[in-house]
Amino acid sequence: MLAAEHAGAASRALELTAQYTRHRLQFGRPIGSFQALEHRMADLHVLVETARSDAYVAPGSPRLAAVAKVHCSEVFAEVAAEMIQLRGGSAPSPWTFPRTDTSNGHTRPPRFSTHPITTFRASTPRRVGPSPVRVLGSAGFCSAGFPEKLDEVTPDNLVLPAAAGPGSDFARLSRRITDAGLLARRPGYYTARIAVVTTLFAGGWVAFALLGDSWWQLAVAAFQAFMFGQIALLSHDLAHRQVFRRRRPTEAAGLLAGNLGVGMSYGWWMDKHTRHHANPNHEELDPDVDPDILVWSQDQARASRGVPRFIGRHQAFLFFPLLTLEGLNLHWSGIRAVARPGLRRRRLEAALLALHFAAYLTALFVVLPPSLALLFFAVHQGLWGVYMGSIFAPNHKGMPTLTGRPQLDFLRKQVRTSRNVRGGAIVDVALGGLNYQIEHHLFPSMPSVHLRRAQPIVQGYCAELGIPYLQTSLVESYRQALTHLHEAGAPLRKRS
Repeated sequence: MLAAEHAGAASRALELTAQYTRHRLQFGRPIGSFQALEHRMADLHVLVETARSDAYVAPGSPRLAAVAKVHCSEVFAEVAAEMIQLRGGSAPSPWTFPRTDTSNGHTRPPRFSTHPITTFRASTPRRVGPSPVRVLGSAGFCSAGFPEKLDEVTPDNLVLPAAAGPGSDFARLSRRITDAGLLARRPGYYTARIAVVTTLFAGGWVAFALLGDSWWQLAVAAFQAFMFGQIALLSHDLAHRQVFRRRRPTEAAGLLAGNLGVGMSYGWWMDKHTRHHANPNHEELDPDVDPDILVWSQDQARASRGVPRFIGRHQAFLFFPLLTLEGLNLHWSGIRAVARPGLRRRRLEAALLALHFAAYLTALFVVLPPSLALLFFAVHQGLWGVYMGSIFAPNHKGMPTLTGRPQLDFLRKQVRTSRNVRGGAIVDVALGGLNYQIEHHLFPSMPSVHLRRAQPIVQGYCAELGIPYLQTSLVESYRQALTHLHEAGAPLRKRS
C-alpha cells in the first residue's frame, strides 16, 4: 500500500513539475528547454517508471512488498526533493492541510488540489488504521485512489489498474532491468576506474616533463589525446549520475574532470547532452543534428546557407578531417558558454577553464621549444577531436531523423534512433560503454559497466514487441554514418 502511494505521488509530482517547467519562462524561453533541467527530469522519469513497476508486483509476496516499499519511498523522496529544486526552491505546495473526517474518525491524508482522485470498490470490507492508502497519478502511470469507504482497503484487496498508454511497454522493460540489479550503482568499479584514469593521465604529464625537447613528445601527445577522451567519458558518466546519487558530489567531480581536466565546460555540455537525450535525432530539438557545419537530412541541405551549404556537397569525405577541429570546438564552446549569462556556476566554470588553459599552455611552452610546442598542440588537440567524434558518431548518425511531433513513445523513440556497436572489451573501453547506445538512452543513469549485461535483455524485449533493434560492427557503423552524410548532401551536389 505504501509502495503504491509513493509511486503514484512521485508520478504526480513529476507531472506537475513538467507542467511548471513548460510554462515558467527565464531568459525568454521555458526553463524546461534548458538541457540541465531536461536531463534531471529524464532521470526522474526512469525512477518513477521503476517505482511504478515495483508497486504493481508488490502484492505478489511479502518479500516483494517490502522491497517495493523501500524503493518507492526512496524514489518519492528524491522526486519530491527535485520538484522543489526545479521550482526554484520556493516549495509551492499543491497539498492542503490534513483534516479530520468526523463521520468515522479517520484523518484524511492531504489531497492534490488540482488532480481528481478516482475511486475503486474493494471486495472485502476490513477496518484499517488511520492512514488509508492513497495513490495519485496521471495517465500512463499508477492511478487509483480512495474507496467509497475508507475502511474497505486492505493489502489483500488493493488492486491497481492495468498499465495504460505507450509508457507501459517501457515500464515492463524497466521491471526486468531492475530485477537484474542493473540500475544499482557500482562505487567500487568507478573508484577503480577513476584511480586508473587519473594515474595514467598524471603519468603522461610526468613523461612529458621528463622527455623535454624530444620528438617522442608526439607519442605523448597521442597518448594524452586518448586520456582526454577517457576523462571526457568519465565526465559523461558523472553527468548522468551513474557515479554519485547526490547532485553536489556529481557536479564537483564533473567540474574537475570537464573544466579543469580537459578544458570543456561541464555545464554547457550537460545542457546540450540532456536536450539530445530528450529528443535524439530530432532535427528541430536535438542540438547534435543542428545544421551548423554539416547537414543531416536532405531537407536541411535544401534549406542550408553559408558554410553548411559549401561543406555539405562533400561532407562524407570531409567528416573525419573536420573532426580534427572538434577538440578546439569543445574549448571554444565552453568559453562562449561562460561568457554569456544563464550558465549555472558560471564564475566557477570560467575560473577552472582559465586555470586549465593557463597550466596547459605554460607547460607546453616552458618544456618545449615553440615549434615543437605548436606541433604537440596540433597533434594532441587534433587526435582528441577525432577520438571524441569517433566515439559519438556511430551512435545515431545514419539512423532515422525525426521532425515535428512524432507519434512515438519513449521506448520506441530511443531504440529506433540509436545504434549499438558490437565488440569486446577493447571496444567497450575505447568507447566508454557508449557502444551500447540503445541501453544507455533507455537507462541513462545505469552504470556503464552494466550496459553489456542489459543489452541482451533489451534486445530480446524489442524482439517480443517487434521493435527494430540495430547492432553492427564498428566499421559498419562508420560506413552507415558516412553513407547517410553523402545521401543527405545530394541536393547540394545537384545544384552545383
